[in-house]
Amino acid sequence: MLERDIVKKIIKYITEPRMGKTWKGYAWKNHGNLYSVKGLPDVMGVIRKDHKSFFLCLEVKQPGNKPTEIQKALLRRFNELGVVAEVVTSLDEVVKIIEELK
Repeated sequence: MLERDIVKKIIKYITEPRMGKTWKGYAWKNHGNLYSVKGLPDVMGVIRKDHKSFFLCLEVKQPGNKPTEIQKALLRRFNELGVVAEVVTSLDEVVKIIEELK
């Protein structure tokens, strides 16, 4: 599956309301260009769960691909600030991350 298809599934899963969903969310795709910050994660979003809000930064890769050094550095920096920042290769990984938010 192409990275862009994984990104679309993740954004749809986070943003669309669903019956039985115990949380709310909003997510967007970062489009890199000449004026954007180099290395920003592909998907960023906010999840509201159990009366708490969580900021997500998700670097999406096809299985087998790895993030660049600048992407890894930014994810580490976000993690140090208390942000949920991960490299993911599938929607299933995102579902697990959201389920584990406390």
